[in-house]
Amino acid sequence: YKVEVVLHLAGMSIQRHAEETLPLLESNIMGAAVMLDAARRYGGLKALLMASSMKAYGSGASTPCKESDISTPSDLYGASKLCADTLTTVYAHSYGVPALSLRLSNVYGSGDRNLSRLIPGAVAALQEGHAPQLQSNRYHAFDFLYIDDLFTAIASLLKMPMAYHAGRVVNIASGQCHTIGEVLQLLCDLVEGSQQPLFCGEDDPAQAIARGLSIETITSLTGWKPKFSLKDGLRKVWQQTDRYR
Repeated sequence: YKVEVVLHLAGMSIQRHAEETLPLLESNIMGAAVMLDAARRYGGLKALLMASSMKAYGSGASTPCKESDISTPSDLYGASKLCADTLTTVYAHSYGVPALSLRLSNVYGSGDRNLSRLIPGAVAALQEGHAPQLQSNRYHAFDFLYIDDLFTAIASLLKMPMAYHAGRVVNIASGQCHTIGEVLQLLCDLVEGSQQPLFCGEDDPAQAIARGLSIETITSLTGWKPKFSLKDGLRKVWQQTDRYR
């Protein structure tokens, strides 16, 4: 078979302790470099889409973050994704690799077994008949993107003339921020007979952070817009809860 499109999703997203610093950098930076150089040597790709993260922007960018904002990542994961984005741009401009960097917001969907994440952890608690617990500020607000919307966004990008747009950074998100308290409340409301969420953190709206992504670029390039509201996406997640087992 002739390979025409590659979607690079592999990487390491969680740094549990300092000993994982080098493995994280090797996975996210060298992993990207290996993929990009393989695409250069292969020479026959129509598109290489490199999954990045909104964390590449860091905490200093405006909200919603735009692709033109200066990126100042505040953690190693964000720094590693920014390095990968830079490599993607260099390979596109220097070697003609038809690659894009996709800066994703918080993608969720059924089958995510990482219970340290907000939505999978809450779903697992509700499955066991417990109330979801939140240790951080319920007023922190983020962008949450349902997985089906990510798929349609990628499909829309693949219809573009990639040679003209190669090297670009493109945000993919819902374009809306929701507090994490709102996410848990919506999920509990969808589950008949469930307990109300327990908020154990310091709930100070003045100390809350908000981080979202602008989707103006992908909408202007392809016409794409997300179809799933947060409530609709969470409903689909709960309807497929067996995938968390």
